[in-house]
Amino acid sequence: MCVRCRVQTGIPTIALELSQRVGSVAVSNESGAMVSKKIDVGRKENDDLMPTIAKLCNEISVTPKSIKLVALSIGPGGFTGLRTSVAIAKMIALASGAKIVAVESAITAVFSSAPKHDAYFVLSGVKQESFWLSKVIRCENRWTCASGLSSSAEFQKRLSEVDGVYGDSFAPSIILKFCKENTTPFYSIAPKASSLLALGTHYYYAGSFTDPADLVPMYPREPEAIRLWKKKHGSDKTT
Repeated sequence: MCVRCRVQTGIPTIALELSQRVGSVAVSNESGAMVSKKIDVGRKENDDLMPTIAKLCNEISVTPKSIKLVALSIGPGGFTGLRTSVAIAKMIALASGAKIVAVESAITAVFSSAPKHDAYFVLSGVKQESFWLSKVIRCENRWTCASGLSSSAEFQKRLSEVDGVYGDSFAPSIILKFCKENTTPFYSIAPKASSLLALGTHYYYAGSFTDPADLVPMYPREPEAIRLWKKKHGSDKTT
């Protein structure tokens, strides 16, 4: 389903939120009209994504050369979606001269839920006993993020620092237990490209851009696909 609304921006923008299994794309034009659509991030993504972007642009008369901004969720998140977002952002920037705004996925996750408070934890990249912990803070109407690898023990010690916690279905049960004991709300991660677009335009006017040459996905650790490839490649060399 395609969603239409209006935004306070005069910048033809494409927003790519592909950090989760179910992603979304949003496009806005000079008059502030915006359209967005959910998209499955997976095997069919490369077949569906570009036609979806083209269709959304066509609906509100955004031409490739008119695009001034590409906002993307940079991670942590799914390997395929992040790599695809980076590739598309670079392609559009090189073709149209558009600026790139890379937003940490944790910020998009919090902002998408219209938060009432100013400090949150976001859990991602769970693997065994470790996970990526992002502390997202709103200060003077600007969201910032400090993040790094963490553990359940550290999480428990720091839980009093925040007003809520975001995570997905992979969040360890001990984390849910700590939140319940501390009466700290736990929210499901549900980032939206429309919210990412709003964040992107805010950073655009602040002059906060990323050079296409420096644009890379943000991973909490080496992606599993790359690890397996290296393992296979190494074994091939020894045979």
